[in-house]
Amino acid sequence: MTEGGKFQRFDVADHLDGLEDLATYLEPALEESADDPSAVPRALGLRFELHTVA
Repeated sequence: MTEGGKFQRFDVADHLDGLEDLATYLEPALEESADDPSAVPRALGLRFELHTVA
């Protein structure tokens, strides 16, 4: 935590050291993606919103 009680943003990219680490990080998300299509975008830190047109 920072001063004032606020949390710092966590970026997994700061902790990955190359393609092998990235592959290891994404593997569980790819395995879950059959049941949860949002698993990979979440692992990549992407946020999608579904908008319907009426």
